[in-house]
Amino acid sequence: MNKDYEGAIREANQALKEHPGDPLALTNRGFAYLELGDYKHAVEDHDAVLLVAPDNPGALGNACFSRAVANIELDRAKTYCDAAVGRRADLATLDSRGFLNLRRADYAAALADYDAALSYSRVASPLYGRGIAKIRLGRIDEGKADLAAALKRQPDVAGNYSRRGIEP
Repeated sequence: MNKDYEGAIREANQALKEHPGDPLALTNRGFAYLELGDYKHAVEDHDAVLLVAPDNPGALGNACFSRAVANIELDRAKTYCDAAVGRRADLATLDSRGFLNLRRADYAAALADYDAALSYSRVASPLYGRGIAKIRLGRIDEGKADLAAALKRQPDVAGNYSRRGIEP
């Protein structure tokens, strides 16, 4: 399904005209920028949310994830992810940190994060990430089984990872 990310940015811009600094509009626009590959603006928007909600686990996780996808400032991203998980270890924060750990080539940490994320829900993204981590750790058959299960749940999950530079 194609999404109208430019339209989402226009809507967020309008909301921000009416309510400058609105965290929800900044978050939505940041994710739209991320999907369009405009990493600079995605990181800026997610950082702007941190200015108004510096202890919010979602804001911290988003600041981490946008950097992980952009493959920039990975140490800073880890600080944000660790803070997010420390405040609220849930599916989203653990999945973001798992992705960051794949990017950092810390496959054992990625595996632990994805295992923890999957304790909340067996959704495709952490299952696919766990498969990649297992393959990179030499657990090929287990990894392939996770990849297949993830693809069965969400056929486009491989494309999501691939667009972000992570391949099995």
